[in-house]
Amino acid sequence: VKKKAITTPAAIALLCLGLCGFCALIGKLGDTNVNQTNTRTDLVGNLQANINAAPTSPPTFAELKQKGEQLLKFQRDEYQQSDFQQFDEVMIPLQAISKEDKNYKEAQRLNKKLIDKTAPMMAEMLVLGARPSEIELKLAFNHYLRTRLNDYDSSEYFDYTPAYKVYVKKEPFWVSILSLRAKNAFGGYILKDVKMYIRNKEVVLADGL
Repeated sequence: VKKKAITTPAAIALLCLGLCGFCALIGKLGDTNVNQTNTRTDLVGNLQANINAAPTSPPTFAELKQKGEQLLKFQRDEYQQSDFQQFDEVMIPLQAISKEDKNYKEAQRLNKKLIDKTAPMMAEMLVLGARPSEIELKLAFNHYLRTRLNDYDSSEYFDYTPAYKVYVKKEPFWVSILSLRAKNAFGGYILKDVKMYIRNKEVVLADGL
């Protein structure tokens, strides 16, 4: 009996079926590897989350005292809102110390000192405003001098210093020294240095004008 030869179309069909089965097997293995990888990733993520969520012990009074005494020496040329965050980190725990605690009285004294320290800092920040930039200085000069010079349009600025902080009778000001050429009351030009006192980007006083 002669065996029937497999025709070309039939061979192609069988080959395709074999390839499909092989691809399905590879896909199954790939899915298994992906699932294993995802499982490992989830485990690592959960472990990290547990580590991050671990409660931290509150600071001891000795730690608060050390940091508080350092903050009492805190000083900078321009105070910012973010500066008060570090004070809160000490003052809030100090205020939470109960009267029954042996450190209560000392904690209250330290907290009072920190309040006395931050109060003028906050007031100064509100009164002064941010340090004026070069453009803001020019705008402040123009606004102030426009109504105070005999001939504003003929005046010239030769130079001016960056704003720096000074205290006048314990009152803070930003100051910039302006080299100004302007007409006097007789129409003659004079060159003089004018000390401009600035608050919240406005000249509030001029010395030497």
